[in-house]
Amino acid sequence: MKKILILASNPRKDLSLDREIRELKGVIERSRGREEFEVEDALAVRVGDLQELLFQHEPQIVHFCGHGGGQTGLVLEGHDGGEQWVQTAALRDLFRLFSSKVRCVLLNACYSEEQASEIVNHIDHVIGMEQEIRDDAAIAFSKGFYRALGYDCSIEEAYEFGCNAIQLEITGRSTVRSATTELTRKAEVVNAVATTIIPEHMKPILKKREGAFRAEEWGNNARQALSQTKKEAIQLELVQEVIDTSPNRNLSAQPMMNPSIVPTSHVPQSLLEVPASRRRRVSSLLVGSMVAGLLPVIGIYSYIKLAKPLESTVSTPSGVTLPPKPPEPQIEAIQPEPIILKQAKELATQKRWKEAIATLSQIPETALISDRAQFLAEWSSQLLQRAQEYFNEGELNMALGEVGGIPKSSPSYRQAQEAIVTWNKEKATWDKINIALNDQWDIATSKRLLKDIQSPGLRQRLEAEIQKVDVTIQEETRRSKQAKAEAEARQQTTEAVEAERRAAWLNYKYAWLSERAVTQTDLEGQSASELAIMRNSIYAKYGFVFGKPEVQAIFSNEAWYDPISSNSNVDSMLSSLESNNAITIRDFEKKMGYLTQ
Repeated sequence: MKKILILASNPRKDLSLDREIRELKGVIERSRGREEFEVEDALAVRVGDLQELLFQHEPQIVHFCGHGGGQTGLVLEGHDGGEQWVQTAALRDLFRLFSSKVRCVLLNACYSEEQASEIVNHIDHVIGMEQEIRDDAAIAFSKGFYRALGYDCSIEEAYEFGCNAIQLEITGRSTVRSATTELTRKAEVVNAVATTIIPEHMKPILKKREGAFRAEEWGNNARQALSQTKKEAIQLELVQEVIDTSPNRNLSAQPMMNPSIVPTSHVPQSLLEVPASRRRRVSSLLVGSMVAGLLPVIGIYSYIKLAKPLESTVSTPSGVTLPPKPPEPQIEAIQPEPIILKQAKELATQKRWKEAIATLSQIPETALISDRAQFLAEWSSQLLQRAQEYFNEGELNMALGEVGGIPKSSPSYRQAQEAIVTWNKEKATWDKINIALNDQWDIATSKRLLKDIQSPGLRQRLEAEIQKVDVTIQEETRRSKQAKAEAEARQQTTEAVEAERRAAWLNYKYAWLSERAVTQTDLEGQSASELAIMRNSIYAKYGFVFGKPEVQAIFSNEAWYDPISSNSNVDSMLSSLESNNAITIRDFEKKMGYLTQ
């Protein structure tokens, strides 16, 4: 049995984690090897829950879905429901302690490559994200990954199918719009995937520990490499998943221009911008005109094909040279650049500038796209502006993450690099303030460092934190002074009471038992009850609580008596003189027959 533990944490409430967990479980439940898997999930995971969950479930695969922040770590929930960051070193050491059980860790969170690089020192396979990843791409990868595991694939093979699922997600939503049959729809998705490159920011990274188990092994049983038949079966299931969840699944079948026949680079931009209802009518005219233009070429090509068999049967007269054969027409291959450009423009329309630039960067510099530089300059400027807004709001990690997506070829690159240097210094100052403020409660140092903070939002937040800690320090100081004063008052009261008790004891008739040894003369002529009082007064001096009510009542009326001591420790409180006097009196009582024991 292979156990998967899903750890979900989303204090920002901005991810579809419930959907990801639901679809992940659904994929495993529908897989052919579902009996081999057991899935457990934990929502709103807090830092203190991690060890307990790993102890309790003993998973082979740990799947984290949520937010990451590069060097800062991963985001979990605090006790107050807010964000609490878990440092990379802590995560590394956690999985080191569970390395005998856990075989794979999947960090489905942005900027989690740094944690993956550390965890892989102790875990065989770790998957992380180098940059930001779209929510739908993260979900698609999980579905492809676990579907492949359900077919008894290795971790490496499952990773490849996860990446393939992202390709299907990218192409399937825009390519599969309508078709006459489901088979045609599947073929269109597969054809589109073949020309689609996953942008770097949407591709997870697989890391493998040195000396880890072989790629063809999973669990305790060796297995053969995945057959081509199984690969095709898994891919068809992935295609079916895209078709079933397509937003246009219920559209009626309509004739559509097949992108595997007509390259989008041959379609005017004005056509791509018109509504779909108009696009289908114009597309018919365009296809007709292209067919008309290709007819002469088809005729020549057919003639050449028909003439080839005749060359072997028709003899050439001696000395006669035949004219050179006309070259066969070259059919231009479909290039992926127009598809990628369209994807990039769609992302830019959604104001996802970083993803748009990363997608645009997949197009080679040699591609003849006249407005490439214009798009790059415009989107980089927008991305830099957004990063500056994040910085002004005090979201330094978000700002650095955004500005890092501006490439060297962009006109804004130098400005972006200057911003990165400045913002990293700001972040370092921020870290110093956090240490001085939270660890040392050093208000003076915090206020001095605050002068170097340039971000208005961060400055405002830090000022509030400093004020909060300052109020806390003042309150703690007030409480400490008050507690000290109360302790001193109690001490004074105690000392005064003790002085009164000592004075009262000195006036007691048997106080001399603590100052000199008892003599035979002191005991002769005393009644049995008086001898008992004399002996018990030695113990009563130290607050001994008597078991007999009549004896307890005698000493309760004395001002010096404070009943606090138990039977177990009062003997150790007596002086040697007092202890000898008590023994002497007891022996006399036995001699007189007053005591039976």
